[in-house]
Amino acid sequence: MYLANIEENRYLMEMCPAVVSGVPTLYMDNVLKVMEDGSSTWPTRIVDAYGGRAEAGSPIEMTMSYDEDAVTVDVAVDVLDPMTAESYHLVVAVTEDDIYAPGSNGEEYHNQVFRRLFPGQNGIPVSTEPGEQIYTIDLDLDPEWAADNLRATAWVQADTTGAILNSATMMLTTGTTDVAGDDRVVEAVAELDGA
Repeated sequence: MYLANIEENRYLMEMCPAVVSGVPTLYMDNVLKVMEDGSSTWPTRIVDAYGGRAEAGSPIEMTMSYDEDAVTVDVAVDVLDPMTAESYHLVVAVTEDDIYAPGSNGEEYHNQVFRRLFPGQNGIPVSTEPGEQIYTIDLDLDPEWAADNLRATAWVQADTTGAILNSATMMLTTGTTDVAGDDRVVEAVAELDGA
């Protein structure tokens, strides 16, 4: 899976505050290291980190929609509060679920397997002016990817610090952003912990 897109996989690993050297490693908003190489306390640490970052808030809100005919994603970035005098960019990552690839750890199926960044590693500049801007991103989807299993995740990232201000995600088959509250995060972590 890594070998299918070495350049962008390496870019994603190296953009973290400390280079990712093992899995699982999790950075919240690319600033807070939550876990590395597994830990028996990871469910609690994820929930606590999510709660703390959610309380801090974000100066932007994001939603997405997918146009299957045009093969584009529209990302709405609504700047609610003044942003720091820094430049920001928007990137969309496409991932694929339900990939069969037996691993040395016994896992046979993998979800959210990274496929590609759109429109590339540098993304596109994002306005810091208050109000909503809509950015249309062309997706060049590989016909070998299972369309029903594709997810798009967009984020706005600070160019100098690498901090992620906010993100949105959706399965392409649903066509709109998957918006969920804190309870769903807690439930998902509890479900993973019990697996």
